[in-house]
Amino acid sequence: MKTKVLVVASQKGGVGKTTVTMALGDGLVRAGKRVLIVDADPQKTAYKWESRKGLGLPRYPVRVEANSGLAVVEFLEYIVGLADDAKSVSGEELDFILVDTPPNLKSGDLEAALFVSDEVIVPVKPNRMATEAMEELFSLFVAANEVRRRHKRGPLDVKVMVNFMQAKRVATAAMVEQLQNNVAEYSKRDHVRAQVLTSQFKHLAAFENAPNYRTSFYSLPGSKDARVAIESLVKEIA
Repeated sequence: MKTKVLVVASQKGGVGKTTVTMALGDGLVRAGKRVLIVDADPQKTAYKWESRKGLGLPRYPVRVEANSGLAVVEFLEYIVGLADDAKSVSGEELDFILVDTPPNLKSGDLEAALFVSDEVIVPVKPNRMATEAMEELFSLFVAANEVRRRHKRGPLDVKVMVNFMQAKRVATAAMVEQLQNNVAEYSKRDHVRAQVLTSQFKHLAAFENAPNYRTSFYSLPGSKDARVAIESLVKEIA
């Protein structure tokens, strides 16, 4: 199996981007996959999260000057090289590389990650602001596809995922429906391959409190619903 690069992207913080990244990584590992998580966010949230959890996972820190404007080509070489470097360290091939990106549409690191990605996962909250902001995100995907086309790479495969879903709320369900309609409209208009995943992460204590526990998502108190959601996402992605 060729190593698949999954980029988790958002246009702003607070949408649970790192939670989705870490939960997906946890689920993929439990499904028997070999996973490398790359924290490309200057805030280093994923890296700090794993450190607090104390799982003893191998880390490969890379020093980058703060606000250095890391060149797209340099970042590309770094990401692509990770699969080979990790293989040489572990002796095994990777199945997935998950990239947690900066919540900034103008970030060069995000643009580079979109260039090398096989799939893009976009966590969104089911509210009017996030739904209406999808159009700006699609503009970025159009630009990324143009760069990929010039380098003879296929188009992006975008998967929008509803996060912080409030169960049994009519207004929330209506926002999800509007999100689906907008994604379908922008996908057709901009010729971007995109869909809204059926998997959703509800507003659960297990997801909200995960960074504070030194354990896996699967071991958190009251984590049954979280486990079901993670496994559903893994099936759609893997």
